[in-house]
Amino acid sequence: MCLSLSTSWFKLDEYTAEKLVNEIIGLDIKKIELQYKIKADFWRKLQPLLKKEGIEVSSIHNFFPVPEILDKGSGDAFLLTSLDENEFNLAIKYSSRTIEIASEIGASAVIFHCGNVPMPKEKMDRVFKLFDNGNKEKSKKLLEELIKEREEKSRLYFDRLLKALEQLIKIAEKEGVKIGIENRYFPNEIPLPDELEEILKKFDGAPIGYWHDFGHARHLEILGLISHEEWLEKFKEFLIGVHLHDSRMRNDHLAPGTGEIDFYGLKKLLPEKRKIIRVLEVHPKVKKEELSQSFEFLKQVGLN
Repeated sequence: MCLSLSTSWFKLDEYTAEKLVNEIIGLDIKKIELQYKIKADFWRKLQPLLKKEGIEVSSIHNFFPVPEILDKGSGDAFLLTSLDENEFNLAIKYSSRTIEIASEIGASAVIFHCGNVPMPKEKMDRVFKLFDNGNKEKSKKLLEELIKEREEKSRLYFDRLLKALEQLIKIAEKEGVKIGIENRYFPNEIPLPDELEEILKKFDGAPIGYWHDFGHARHLEILGLISHEEWLEKFKEFLIGVHLHDSRMRNDHLAPGTGEIDFYGLKKLLPEKRKIIRVLEVHPKVKKEELSQSFEFLKQVGLN
């Protein structure tokens, strides 16, 4: 299975659909992942061009395309954990649409952000500020307090997520598409490992699994919360796909091979016999030359 490139790398406001496709061809890329920033009118022009050029879509990131009621896209546009019925219903509506589009174009998986447990922003900012200033012990202590508070509040929001997934899995089963639950960047976001374990146990046998993001895992690791290896060792058999990008301290979505992540070591923890979707997910801050070098680096690692 060849490596896919997420459209997260492109500054979409600088591209027409034709220019985007020509760029993909010029990079000699055969597969892409569609990110949530693509608007509906752009998608209508892009889809036939991808088909014409034989460019496959490996996966789609919810919510896709940008919901018409929004000005810009986000994977957290509507929270699947929301206690507000209107937002919750919108999350179901537009998630269902993404799954249906994935089925229409032959993408095998949709990547989901699964909401969060609301926490005071000032506490989260304090954790990060202490860490960034080198006060890692104080940062970790405050983070432990925050996680304890999170545990006390989480059940209500987690149950909302389970309710949402019950509905979305029915759509996914009908459409022949897998739901990928992505590990997240912020400590208050769902899932943490015990939550992911409960999801996978509850929906055992359903088209749902784990989507591992390398940079997100690294972020929680350096904060002292969960080791990167723990995610892969615990959920390897449920793995659907991975987002590959590098990080330096808390700055992620960098070109693989330019940061601190041990890709060679982590490669050994990925399934060997079972194919998973591999997506290079870098942001526009990565230069074109670095992007090309990333493909070569991941080829050397064995992640192409």
